[in-house]
Amino acid sequence: SWTHGNRSKRGKRQIARGRKRTSLLPVIECLEKRVVLTAGLVNLGLDAGLLQVDGDLTAFTVSEVRQGGTDLNGDGDAFDNILHGANANTGAVTNLGLSILGLHQVDGSLVAFTVNEASQGGTDLNGDGDAVDLVQHLFDASTGIVTNLGIATSPFFASQLDGDSLAFVVSESAEGNTDLNGDGDVFDHVPHVYDVSSGNTNNLELALGGGTPQLVGNLLAFQVRESWQASTDLNGDGDVLDLILHVHDIGSGSTDNLGLQPGFGVSMSEDLVAFGVKENGLGVDLNADGDINDTVSHVYITSTGTTVNLAIAGATPLVDGTVAAWKVSETGQGSTDLNGDGDTHDIVWHVYDTVSGTTTNLGLATNPFQEALQDGRLAFFVLENQQGNADLNGDGDATDQVLHVYDANTQTINNFGLAAFSVVFNG
Repeated sequence: SWTHGNRSKRGKRQIARGRKRTSLLPVIECLEKRVVLTAGLVNLGLDAGLLQVDGDLTAFTVSEVRQGGTDLNGDGDAFDNILHGANANTGAVTNLGLSILGLHQVDGSLVAFTVNEASQGGTDLNGDGDAVDLVQHLFDASTGIVTNLGIATSPFFASQLDGDSLAFVVSESAEGNTDLNGDGDVFDHVPHVYDVSSGNTNNLELALGGGTPQLVGNLLAFQVRESWQASTDLNGDGDVLDLILHVHDIGSGSTDNLGLQPGFGVSMSEDLVAFGVKENGLGVDLNADGDINDTVSHVYITSTGTTVNLAIAGATPLVDGTVAAWKVSETGQGSTDLNGDGDTHDIVWHVYDTVSGTTTNLGLATNPFQEALQDGRLAFFVLENQQGNADLNGDGDATDQVLHVYDANTQTINNFGLAAFSVVFNG
């Protein structure tokens, strides 16, 4: 069964200066409701929402109001949303007895979530003397233990859970007005990582800017705002106005400052981090086309800790394993005809592989949407009317979008000869 209990190993946290402390409050006793999950359709009898599933574990919230006005966390009211877990393997549905706010994350047997102190009977869960915070928790279904990390998260950034790694963003003001990045104020949002295996929490001591950090395996990519990091010039351009990409390795505890401001998106695997860099932010022509108006493709290779400029005008990449793929604008690439059709108005796929260290121009004009990358294979559509009006599916016209697959392992392209509209990989 799933039960709550104290777990000293995971109850410890390592805060800003390497100090450790255990959770200040005991974990609240859970309430259990069990059903037998048999073949076919089962009514759990719960008004549920925010459903998250991974393998045998399903996590969801139950509204006390919609569950007949039932107090499910023992705080004396019936206005909360209470986290529950269902284990399809053991047949147990368990009420964790904790009121959560925001999305929860499920990975394997783990569920990461934040508990709303105000809705949890006004309980101070991070020991800062108030009960207005959102405090990070972790539930391990394999042991039945809920761990209160005792740290107040920021409501603006979702937690990230992957394997034994949990990343979340801490609000200095909510964490007892504590300066967590050493800049002399308490207004920042600072990324932290929790290692499930060791039970240690590491404060990265950097002020987050931009979007939610991305976690893949043991790697966390995030942007640091210079003006919030004690007005530090992190890319050496003489100002403190930028958002600079950093990559943290949870295993080694090291953080690399890439010294570059990403453009529209960052994609990553455990092998590489791919992103575009805006030329006008640096005042440098990064793809040698004579202007500084482009967003230029870069990759950070995790095995070597090096960043490579691919010198192609690609903004938002796809990443899987050692492969990164970009749609490159011919106009942005110095008005270069990249698919040999005699014009410079197309978007053409390029693929970079860290194994070979080369970038391959596929020479095929694609649409702006609908593609998939998995296991080194890129599936995409080629627009006949932008590929020199070529009839690629043999139907006598040049108005279709035709499915192609590029295999980076063999460096071959397969035209399926089919006018398709969507693609999804599965194995």
